[in-house]
This record gives sequence, C-alpha cells and structure tokens, in this order.
Amino acid sequence: MRLATLLIMGLLLAGCSRGGGSAQAPAQAAPAAAAPAPVVVPRAKAPTVTGERTPLGEPPRPVTEPAAMDRSSPGAVLSALQSAIERGDAASIARLRSQTAEKATLDSRDLLRAKLDFLGEHSNHWRRVFAKVDSHAVATLGAEGTQAVLHVNVGGALGSVDLSFVKKGDAWLAGF
Repeated sequence: MRLATLLIMGLLLAGCSRGGGSAQAPAQAAPAAAAPAPVVVPRAKAPTVTGERTPLGEPPRPVTEPAAMDRSSPGAVLSALQSAIERGDAASIARLRSQTAEKATLDSRDLLRAKLDFLGEHSNHWRRVFAKVDSHAVATLGAEGTQAVLHVNVGGALGSVDLSFVKKGDAWLAGF
C-alpha cells in the first residue's frame, strides 16, 4: 500500500496526469520517509519437554503396573508416596493418586502427569513438605470418615500446604 502511494505521488510530481498535458517537474522530489529500524528482541531459551515425543493422535501406551502398596491409612499413603518420590517411581505415584488409582491399567499420560506434579523440578518441593509433616497428626488422621486433610506448615515461601486424602472402598488415596 505504501509503495503504491509513493508511485502515484511520483507520477504526479513528474508531470504525468490523466489529461495528457505536460507540466514542469519540480527540480527535486521530496525524499520518502525512512523506514524504522527493525527491533531485535532476544529470545528466551525454549522450555525442556519432560514427556516423550510422540506423533499427534497416537493413543497413550499402556505401562507396567507398580508393586502393590499399603493404602490402609492416610499415613501409609503418605509414606508410600514419599518413598515413590525418592525412587522416582512415577507408576507408584500414579496408583496412589485418586485421579488414576481406579483405572484398569495405567498409560503413558498417567506417568507424565505424575512426573510433572511430583518429580523433576517439584521433587524438592515435596521433600520440604514431607520434612515438615507432624507424625502425631498423621497417626490420628482418617480415623473416621471417607476424607481427611493434613495441614502442613512448611514455612518460607511455601507457607502452608493442605494434603487431602480420599477413601475409596478399603483404600486411601492422595487427593492432591
């Protein structure tokens, strides 16, 4: 659009018109305004992809099931979750969570969700939370009912964290 406008202005200044008449061209045409210099913006490093790269539309692959774990109380679930994080066992973490515990078979998406929420960058977060858990509060947790919440005062930037547990059937599961 800008080029077309400059061409039309140049033709008019050169003396060309629709009527065919000739007019005197001015000695020098006005210079076009200089285009602004491009701005270079430094790009941040692309984030690292935690999951496996697969073609789009490919269904999630089934994965091997973890060994049976004690889920008889919120304290047992908390202990099993802590040891699974220490081992880096995403399948055990997925089986301890209420979102994926009742699935017939775990798949690669369940493991990826467990990795993103508990392993990698977040493992230090969970270590800090587990270090501040009051063992007396855990022992009395879930004596009655189908839900339990453990309030953990971590301190610092984390402040406090609420760990919720849900009882489904005979098993307790982590609701966080």
